[in-house]
Amino acid sequence: MNANATRLRSDSGVAAVALVFVLVPLLCIVGAYMHTMTGRNQRLLLEVREEKAMLAAEAGIDYTLHQSRAGLLVAGPGASYDYRGTLADGGVFKVSCVYLGGDGVSNDGDAQVDEADEDVFRVITTGYTQNSVRRLAAYLGFASDLPSLAGAVTVTNPNIAINIGGSGRISGLNHNLNNTIAAAGHTYGLTMSPPGTVAHLNSELTGGERANVTGLGLPPSIGPGLAMQVQAIVDEARNGADIVITSSTISGGTFGSLASPKLLYREGDLRIQGNTTGYGLLVVNGEIRIQGTFRWYGVIVCTGRFETGAGNARVEGGVVLGASSSELKLQGTCDLNYSLAGLALATNLVGRYVAFNGWQEISTKD
Repeated sequence: MNANATRLRSDSGVAAVALVFVLVPLLCIVGAYMHTMTGRNQRLLLEVREEKAMLAAEAGIDYTLHQSRAGLLVAGPGASYDYRGTLADGGVFKVSCVYLGGDGVSNDGDAQVDEADEDVFRVITTGYTQNSVRRLAAYLGFASDLPSLAGAVTVTNPNIAINIGGSGRISGLNHNLNNTIAAAGHTYGLTMSPPGTVAHLNSELTGGERANVTGLGLPPSIGPGLAMQVQAIVDEARNGADIVITSSTISGGTFGSLASPKLLYREGDLRIQGNTTGYGLLVVNGEIRIQGTFRWYGVIVCTGRFETGAGNARVEGGVVLGASSSELKLQGTCDLNYSLAGLALATNLVGRYVAFNGWQEISTKD
């Protein structure tokens, strides 16, 4: 009996020691695993917070773009805007938006002050999620709503009537502002935007009219035009014109200058007479009739009938006719000339700072 009890106690001790040798490594393995998983989970949580902070920062850029598309970013020396928002997941963004043009500083470090590539808004947006912070820098450049025209006259109504009489001329040859012809940059005289066809333009030009439309190729110089968002130009001009024409008649005067072109807008039909000169972009949401001595250096956008009468009219730039423009009628002495220099006076008068010129992540330390 005593011997058996002794053997049992001895076997139990061996089993206990063996169990300890088995369990201790297992416990070490389990502990190491738990430690690793805990650290991994913490890293994953940190990565999630960091990613949410980045998304919040990107949301700040999106919000600023929305403000710009709404016309609420107005460029000018010292112009700055601050925005703040909270996302559905609790993330927060803060935005500092500053216009770099006209600040008298070389912002890109090239020793040139306020050159063309500094005509941008710098957007610094910071995203916050709990204790994670990410910061981005982006630049918004100007995007014009008036594309580079493919002809001296661009029509968007597939069924427009074209009547050229008197000394009416349409030229796609690139003219300087002094009415001389440049060495290069020539295009069509008359173009049709989609969905209209060049065939319709060709059918509208008869007899001597064909010789009065010059430019690329043999007369008549006609070709396909670019897609035009005429209504967008009208809407922006209505909301942001430098000069709103309240009368249905202009009897002479000068609008803008070569150094300071202007955006003019008329809601309704417009008659121009007398000695009238203008620089920039004239938008008429209606019909336009031009008489007298008229000079326009830039672009004219008209949504209705376009007519010139007795007198001497000349446009150095381009003419755009909207989808409801039923007729282009040229009488008297009239020259509608394509001009890259004239286009340049009008292009930057309508548009928004929505051209996304890239972004980069920057340090969260001020």
